[in-house]
Amino acid sequence: MPEEETKCRSSARSLLSKLTLVLPISVFLIYVLSPAVNSGDARMTYPTAVSIYQSLDLAIEDFPSVVEVAPSYDTTTLDDEIFMAYPWPTALFLVPSAAFADVFFGVEPKSVSIYSPNQTWPYEVFTAAVLMAVATRVFLLSIKHHGRRAQVISTVGLTFGSVWWSAVSRGMSQHAAAAPFVVLMLVLLVRSRTNNRNLEWLGAVVALAFVMRPTMAIALAVCSVWIFVRHREVFSRYVMTGLCIAVPFLLVNLASYGELLPGYYRTGPLLQGNLFSGLSGILLSPSRGLLISSPVVVIAAFGFIQRFREKLLDDVDLILLVILVLHILMVASWPNWWGGSTFGPRLLAESMPIIFFYVAEGVQRLSSCFEHRGIRKVAVRFCLPLLLLWSIFVNLQGAAVRSTLCWNASPMFIDNSSDRIWDWSDPQFLRGINDFKAGVPIAEVITKSCSS
Repeated sequence: MPEEETKCRSSARSLLSKLTLVLPISVFLIYVLSPAVNSGDARMTYPTAVSIYQSLDLAIEDFPSVVEVAPSYDTTTLDDEIFMAYPWPTALFLVPSAAFADVFFGVEPKSVSIYSPNQTWPYEVFTAAVLMAVATRVFLLSIKHHGRRAQVISTVGLTFGSVWWSAVSRGMSQHAAAAPFVVLMLVLLVRSRTNNRNLEWLGAVVALAFVMRPTMAIALAVCSVWIFVRHREVFSRYVMTGLCIAVPFLLVNLASYGELLPGYYRTGPLLQGNLFSGLSGILLSPSRGLLISSPVVVIAAFGFIQRFREKLLDDVDLILLVILVLHILMVASWPNWWGGSTFGPRLLAESMPIIFFYVAEGVQRLSSCFEHRGIRKVAVRFCLPLLLLWSIFVNLQGAAVRSTLCWNASPMFIDNSSDRIWDWSDPQFLRGINDFKAGVPIAEVITKSCSS
């Protein structure tokens, strides 16, 4: 038995080394080539990136296409200057590609349209794909001690069977910018079980996650309390690394927006929505439900329960559970829990790495290098592949079929008719297939303009 187990572990390490090379490259290529793009809320990111590298500020009123739409939901004004209302640090990731196109290809940045048609999406999708490939590589580090089947199913599930593919990667979203830091937080927490080395860098990591995506304030607060209570010996260094991110961020905010935290970072209308309605919607609705779009996540519950039954739960498990539960409840309590014009449960994007970490735990316990019989054998050979394939199928629709994004605007805009989210006769993920069955040419189904 020990010899056989040693062979299994050796095989798992060999597979991991291959996955760390193949999967991130595959993620990058597939995300870049997926035809459905959705810039939307990120449209001011490109002008902000150009302003950063050209004039070292965040003002974007020099862009004609910005002036045409301002004031709008995604801009804010101070002393006749226009700024992006959403988190400006996300624009830092677009600086290299925007500057490269400007310097080497002569692209005039101020002529790039941000709407009708949007011309920023090539920069956005390329950059988002790079960030998601990096996040995939880092996620693999969190499950490197799991079996080969667990590594494959959890990583493929996260990258192609969740909103990471269908929503997060479709533009330069806050979620894409935060993804590498969310998974790095996961890695540091998991590694702390056996080695506290580098744990102080958790402060910088969660701070970076927060400045990219303000809802990561939950993780920032929970990790800070945990470090203070359980690892007080590194708390001062944890705070210092966090301040290395926070101080420049706050100073830039003060100089540009006239306040330490712009409006988007401050507490929004949380707890003003119907918690039960939001919770059932983000879990079970046909067009936004996590269990409908990514049913493979049910394995995560099994993984967590098995750790509990085996008395393996530790403070890291509890920290991850608290972050996960609070994040889900926060999204559910928001009046706009469906996330506007998007695909699937986009607002749960930051929870996906934690969930799929426990998917790996669940698969690990359902399968091993040894023979199984009965219900476990059925689960491993039939149920797991079916759940994974369905998850990939649904999210493929959001990433590759433009009709599914147009669903948000037709027959009525989703924010004005949110009951459509519960319409089983017209679920979002089947809109492309239904359009094709109705006689719409396949090319139009895949690439159509939602304004047409």
